[in-house]
Amino acid sequence: MPLGHPLAITRVAVDFEGDQATSSVHCCSQMETVSRTGVEVEAFTAVQVGLLTIYDTSLPSSAAC
Repeated sequence: MPLGHPLAITRVAVDFEGDQATSSVHCCSQMETVSRTGVEVEAFTAVQVGLLTIYDTSLPSSAAC
């Protein structure tokens, strides 16, 4: 079960790079652990949350809220 157990994550890095030519943002996540399991789902989650945050903060604010 993804994200269903605690992990000893020893390093997290999330980098963003803007590309004006394509009006896009690229995101890369790197994680390290000493556990005997991978941290792929955690890295995917970091990218998804990071890009969702950029998307959400780039939307115009609505006066109806």
